[in-house]
Amino acid sequence: MTEDNDQKMPGAGRVSAVELSSLPQMVRTYPRGAIESFSVQDAEQNIIVPPLIYQPTKEFVNVPRESRGIMLAAARPASGRTYWIVEYMQTLGYGDSTSVFPNDEKRQAFVEMMKTHGSGMKTIEYHAHTTSAGSNWFDKFSGGDLYTIVGMLNSDPSYVHALFTPTNVLTIATKETSFKLARDSGNSGQVVLEKFKQWQEVFKSFLPQEGFSEV
Repeated sequence: MTEDNDQKMPGAGRVSAVELSSLPQMVRTYPRGAIESFSVQDAEQNIIVPPLIYQPTKEFVNVPRESRGIMLAAARPASGRTYWIVEYMQTLGYGDSTSVFPNDEKRQAFVEMMKTHGSGMKTIEYHAHTTSAGSNWFDKFSGGDLYTIVGMLNSDPSYVHALFTPTNVLTIATKETSFKLARDSGNSGQVVLEKFKQWQEVFKSFLPQEGFSEV
């Protein structure tokens, strides 16, 4: 790799650009059985998803249309590792196995929401490979996925992407990133639901009041 292909990041010195060919080595695959039995080991970075938010990911992979969106998480650094506790999950668009594009109004609403309410929060983009894509896509990203993701990583080295399939959850990032299910305790489910609803109301407040149609 030549110096011309390096990126200059503010305050970070010289950072090597991510090459498309290196992305397969960044992928981590977590079988849903391992996630649901709480047997996924900690990694350098860990996405922690409450059961109430995780359950829909098992359902939207069993419909014909594929989806993409964003998870919103609060960071919890601890003992040299980072834990991102997911508080909200918003679908931004639907499509088929060849292309899934975000709805412009939803995407812009999320951008504006993060400008005013996103301090201290982490966004994790995701998309789905559903049963309609065929089982050969249940454990891997497509070439088109990787082409888009490498561009995102070169714009933001901290970018993280998750892929939901009927049998697995995959993550891709420059650092090893796990996907783990949070353990319920006491009234944690109610707390999660209330926080989710709060974010949902905030998100809705940034959508156009008239003329908005679901996709």
